[in-house]
Amino acid sequence: MIKHLILSPVTGFALVLSAMFVSIGSKAQESALRSFDTRSKEGVVWLEDFGAVPVKGTDRNNETHAASNVAAFRQALAALPHGGKINVGPGIFYLNEGIELGSNIWIEGSGGANPGMAVGYGVSGTVFRPIKGSTIAKIFYSTIGSRNVHLSNFAIIGGVRKNTGLVYDAKVDAAVHLVGLSHVVDGLDVYNISGDGVWMGDKTIKKPPYYWIFWLRNCSIHRCGGYGIRVETTDGFVIGNYSGNNGRGCVSFGGGNIWTANHFDLSRDPSFASLTVETKDDREGGHTAEQIVGNYFDNGEVALRIQGSREQPVNFITTVSNNYFRANRVLDIHVVGVRDPVIDGFVSNKGGKTGVQTHYSIKFEHCTGNIIIRDGRWDSSWPTSLQVIDPESDPVTHFFQCIQSGMVLPTTPPPAIK
Repeated sequence: MIKHLILSPVTGFALVLSAMFVSIGSKAQESALRSFDTRSKEGVVWLEDFGAVPVKGTDRNNETHAASNVAAFRQALAALPHGGKINVGPGIFYLNEGIELGSNIWIEGSGGANPGMAVGYGVSGTVFRPIKGSTIAKIFYSTIGSRNVHLSNFAIIGGVRKNTGLVYDAKVDAAVHLVGLSHVVDGLDVYNISGDGVWMGDKTIKKPPYYWIFWLRNCSIHRCGGYGIRVETTDGFVIGNYSGNNGRGCVSFGGGNIWTANHFDLSRDPSFASLTVETKDDREGGHTAEQIVGNYFDNGEVALRIQGSREQPVNFITTVSNNYFRANRVLDIHVVGVRDPVIDGFVSNKGGKTGVQTHYSIKFEHCTGNIIIRDGRWDSSWPTSLQVIDPESDPVTHFFQCIQSGMVLPTTPPPAIK
C-alpha cells in the first residue's frame, strides 16, 4: 500500500502507469525478499533481548542508555552471522554511534512517529535518536559488499523544533546510507537530520565493484538540512514517498531509476529544486537518465530541474511524463544543458494571484537540438494572457497537443516576448 496517495488530475493514465511501476517494484522486491528469507536461517531476534533500553512516556531527554543500545545492535547482528531479522519494540532508542549493517539483515520497528508531536510524548512506534552534541556520520549504513538490507517501520529523528525554529542538536551526515545490492527502505519517518535523510548508493565508487537495485518507498522525510532523498545508484524504485522542507530538496546522480507516485514539497534553500536530476556519474559526455513519472510537485521554488552541462550539453534520455505541478513560485520545470529534451504529459496549476504574471512554468537553458513539449496542460489558473514559457528560455521547437486555459497552442510556437 502506498502511504502517501497522490490524487493527481493529470490523467487516469498517470495513476495506471504509477500503479504499473509499483507492481513491477513490488514483484521484484518480493523476489529479493524470498531470496533474503531463504538465506536467513538464523531466525528472528528482538533488540531489547540484548540489553537495548527504550525511553518511553515523557522522559524524552534520557540519553543514558545510548551506549547500551549500540552494543545491543552489535550483539544482535553478531547473533545472526548468516542474516536474519531484528525486531525493535516501541519507544525512543538513543544512539551515540552509527550502526553498520552487513548482508541479509532486516530491521523492523513497531511504527513511526507523528511529526506533529513533540518527540517523546505519546510515542507509540519505534524512534531512533542521536544523543545531543554527538557527531555520527551515518545512523544506519552499509558498504559496497552489502546485500539485501531491509529497514522498515520506524522513525529516525535528529533535532528538535522550538519556538525559535528548528535546532539540529547532533551532527549527522545521513540518517540512512546504503551501498551495495538489492536494499529496501520501507515506511521510515525521517525528521530533523542535520545532513541527508535517505542516501542510496555512492557515485564516488567506480566499477568494479558495482552496485545497483534498491527500493525506497512509503517514507516521509522532513526538515533535513541536506537532501531529503539522495540517489547515487541505478535501477532503483522510488515510490510513494513524501519529501518536504528539506534544505536541498531531493537529487539523483543515478541512471535508470524510476520515481513515481511521490509528493515533492519545497526545499528550504531556494537555489535547489524540489527534485534535481544531475548528469549521471559526473562524466564528460554523460547523460541524464531517470524516469520521472506520475509525481506531485507542490509549493516549491523550482519544482523539477534536469541539470546537464552548460558548457557541453549532454544527451537527454530522461522521461518526464504525467506529473502534476501546483503553486511552484519560480518554475515548474527547469531544463539545463541537454540535447533534444522532451517534456511530456503534465498539468500545471499556477497558484498565487490568478491572472497575474508572478512567474513562469518552464524554462530551457543552454539546450540544443529539438526542444519539444508534448501533451502539456496549463489549467485555467494560467489564462491565455499569461506566458507559460520563461521569456529568457531557449526557444521551444514544437508544441504537440498542448492546451493553455482551454485553448490549443499552435504546434510551432511564436517567438517569446521578451
